[in-house]
Amino acid sequence: MQRALPHALMLLVAICLYVLSSRQIRRAILAFAVQSFVLAFVSLVAATRSEHPYELWILAGLTIVIKGVVVPLALLRAVSRLKIRHEIEFILNIPSSLLMAAVATLGAFQVAQRVFGQEVATLRGALGAGMATILLGLVVMLGRRKVITQIVGLLIMENGVILAALGLTMGMPLIVEIGVALDVLVAVQILALFAYRISSDLGVGDDAPREGEGPP
Repeated sequence: MQRALPHALMLLVAICLYVLSSRQIRRAILAFAVQSFVLAFVSLVAATRSEHPYELWILAGLTIVIKGVVVPLALLRAVSRLKIRHEIEFILNIPSSLLMAAVATLGAFQVAQRVFGQEVATLRGALGAGMATILLGLVVMLGRRKVITQIVGLLIMENGVILAALGLTMGMPLIVEIGVALDVLVAVQILALFAYRISSDLGVGDDAPREGEGPP
């Protein structure tokens, strides 16, 4: 497991880049689910070095159940209920997003190395990957128009916070981890419902006439 840690950290950041380059909402949601499973694996690796491994085991389990299964299913259901087109609408185009992502990733690792240093980090590379994930999630939020995609960006940022905490302190207190997991679940449900109500009020969806199209 220890040897697989660098590959897992690279995969976490690569998934963010995949979300930024994806044109399909469902693919972005499924990519977030995969990222959550990888984050759970990193938590298990951290548990092998922790004095209280059971807390990180619970964190891994909560991450798999809530963020790897329940939240993605809720988002996919919201996409179906919204009846929106599956294509992602961009504020920043893909090349610009990837350029910003590259700069943010390099900057995150440089800050993690120079400000905190390896003597502070308890899980090598996790802090830099966590900071990069936070910044890339922010790029997803700011560079996409649809609420569902912005929710995915917010969730990616939350994954980055957990990863950075693992890199610095081997995680947060258990009660905080459980509270954050439940807050994320409730927030996703509220935001999905909010997006659905807006869509219902405005008549947004695949069935709504598009600009330039008249009634059949």
